[in-house]
Amino acid sequence: MNSANRVKCAAIEMPGARDTREVSAMDGLLIRVQAIRTLVENRTHPARGTAQTRDRRVRSAMTERGNQMKRRALLKLGVSTAALVLVGHRPAFADLEPDRMWSTYRRHHLMIVGQRDDETAIALARAVVAVLAGFLPTSRALLARAADTRRVGVLIATNQQDVAIMAAESAEALVLAKPPFDDIRNVPLRLIVSFGSHVLVCRPDFMARHAYLLAQTLAEHNNALPAPASAPEGVVPAHRGSHAFFAGEEMPND
Repeated sequence: MNSANRVKCAAIEMPGARDTREVSAMDGLLIRVQAIRTLVENRTHPARGTAQTRDRRVRSAMTERGNQMKRRALLKLGVSTAALVLVGHRPAFADLEPDRMWSTYRRHHLMIVGQRDDETAIALARAVVAVLAGFLPTSRALLARAADTRRVGVLIATNQQDVAIMAAESAEALVLAKPPFDDIRNVPLRLIVSFGSHVLVCRPDFMARHAYLLAQTLAEHNNALPAPASAPEGVVPAHRGSHAFFAGEEMPND
């Protein structure tokens, strides 16, 4: 190719190369402008975030809302319970329903279980608690109420309670596995005192010294009881602490 042709080619190629550079520069400028616009929008509207950020905010709001509803429900329950107590109504767990606190009560108080559907049993239980509170205050005796004789027997048989007032025939039925206790076998039951138609029962592992003191205190204050407390007799054996008192023996040390 001669020099004249090379000059023509150069003259033809040079504008094309110049156009390519101009287009590339224009694309870069557009990209920068778009980036600046996006940055300005994000600063102008800070609440607009990514979808992930918005989801986190929504979940956080829903969790807080749920916690508020739970707190309101617990507050209403507490207010309702307090209102029942103030007007003289006790919650169901006051009558030996499982409130997970009876093990604590038993460590610090002598619970005397009475029977709500037996007027004689509940009257005897109240009188026993009153006598013990007045003449054996260290016992810290309290009255606990069970629904019926079946419930009383189950509480004693399963070692949920230690001392209870039962009808004499019910105590014998518990020991002999007769109705309503025909599904409960080999119950270790003992008597502390007899009130005639009813008895004060306990488990054999009830401390002998405590059984002695209960028998002594009740027998010495018969005038404060609906029926006199006397030595146990019948099918159910006497607790050895009670036996020691009525036999005139010394109080056991255990």
